[in-house]
Amino acid sequence: HGTKDESQPIEPDNIAAVDWIRRYRPTHLCWGNHEWRLVEWRSHHNATLAFAAGTVWNRLEDVAKEVRAATVPYDIKNGWFFMGGYGWTHGYMYSEAAVRDHAEMAGVPIVMAHIHRPLQERGRMLNEKPSFCVGTLGNLDKFNYARRRRAFTRWGAGIVFGEMCEDDSQLWLASAKQGEKLRFPFPL
Repeated sequence: HGTKDESQPIEPDNIAAVDWIRRYRPTHLCWGNHEWRLVEWRSHHNATLAFAAGTVWNRLEDVAKEVRAATVPYDIKNGWFFMGGYGWTHGYMYSEAAVRDHAEMAGVPIVMAHIHRPLQERGRMLNEKPSFCVGTLGNLDKFNYARRRRAFTRWGAGIVFGEMCEDDSQLWLASAKQGEKLRFPFPL
């Protein structure tokens, strides 16, 4: 029978992701657990599922190449970019202390997304720079799978921005609660 999420069409979401990458032209992409399922499902025993996963994944890979974005896999050891004194990753842990734990594991402040909760936090380390979770840019009204989780009440939109040099950065978090519009603190 499946879940309400599983009955939703896949193509509009895939097209939106491809369009977002084309519009904003990121220089770096960290594939996350949702994208990485596609990689794993390409070899699924159900040929229809394997074909659909391969098609959707190929579109994402192709647009990343088109905009010349560097990518890293969803892998706790290899899924990182280290730039500007920060570790950048999708994220792997999901506890209340996930941002802190990622920073302590990496040994540097980090920027991540996995927990869908905009957050600024310091790790228990000598480096005093904050670490961040950007939250999510997804439509939370469509996250049906999470609506019974207490943590869902803290999910929201966010973006980390600032100035980055080769080995140092000054970053800030702009965020919005559920139902609020995400706004930058200055005009673009």
